[in-house]
Amino acid sequence: MHTVSKSRPPANPLPAGAWLAARRRDTDNARVNQDIPFVLRLRRDLARHWVLPTVGGLALVLSSVPGLRPLLRYQRDALAQGEWWRLLTGHLVHLGPAHLAWDLAALVLIWRLFGDRLDNGRWLLVTLTAMVGIDAGLWWLDPRLRWYLGLSGLLHGWFAAGGLAEWPRDRRYALVVLGLLAAKLGWEALAGPLPGTAAAIGGAVVTQAHLYGALSVLPLAWWLRAPALRGER
Repeated sequence: MHTVSKSRPPANPLPAGAWLAARRRDTDNARVNQDIPFVLRLRRDLARHWVLPTVGGLALVLSSVPGLRPLLRYQRDALAQGEWWRLLTGHLVHLGPAHLAWDLAALVLIWRLFGDRLDNGRWLLVTLTAMVGIDAGLWWLDPRLRWYLGLSGLLHGWFAAGGLAEWPRDRRYALVVLGLLAAKLGWEALAGPLPGTAAAIGGAVVTQAHLYGALSVLPLAWWLRAPALRGER
């Protein structure tokens, strides 16, 4: 009869040795981080994991320049006339300071939670995939939508990718993350934007972009979780 230690890790797709190695690495990193001043840790993290902060910085710059918003937002009639740059820049400009502040706050949270779970190349691939998915969804599935702007679609794609990247390390945590995302998307599909959201950002909320952003990255993010299976950071 075999005995099972109480300290045995929960059911996890990682082999026991790889799981324990990843946990030890996380613990060692946490101990090292405690000895590094916050500013130096921030500079180090920005240098290592720069994709999401770079997108946020571009959004801050472009959203702060007066008069750029009408020229850069996703706008259906302008796209039909060949202004293809809007497929990219539409995700970076915002309705105003409040809209920008909410999106940047969410970006920082996602970056702090999941920024080190994928390397820069993979985060860039997730970002571009989400952009394509959102643009395609808005163009083909929402032909009546005249214009759209903001990071919110990308934020939902990043959140989905981060949750899936956590799956091999901590399945319970990943389920909580993905469950919260699914609950939010389900609410928006059935009841519209969360109460107070439109007032907070100063305009209508295009909830379809949230759904397209999350769904478009799921197959890719499931495949990209492979680095976590190997314990890479």
